[in-house]
Amino acid sequence: RFDIMLEHAGWFERQWGVDQFRRMRKHLGWYCKGFSRAAALRAAMFQVSSVSDVETALAAYYARTLATRSGDSEILSEERTAEETAALASRCG
Repeated sequence: RFDIMLEHAGWFERQWGVDQFRRMRKHLGWYCKGFSRAAALRAAMFQVSSVSDVETALAAYYARTLATRSGDSEILSEERTAEETAALASRCG
């Protein structure tokens, strides 16, 4: 689902530009339903202004989810988040 969301966001930004990206926010919210912590991710999607912001929000979501699954209450290091962001960015094209 997130791969498709990134693809959709990337297409929109290429087609309409960053200036119009705020119009994409409602569509991004549709991808964020029916899973753990979806409301928090959906709220983050309503604040993004570019594909880069979407990637950052997804990386933060993954970091929180991984920290919760491993039982750690600490937020994962920024280095880990950067790695996840890079992986997401490479999928977006």
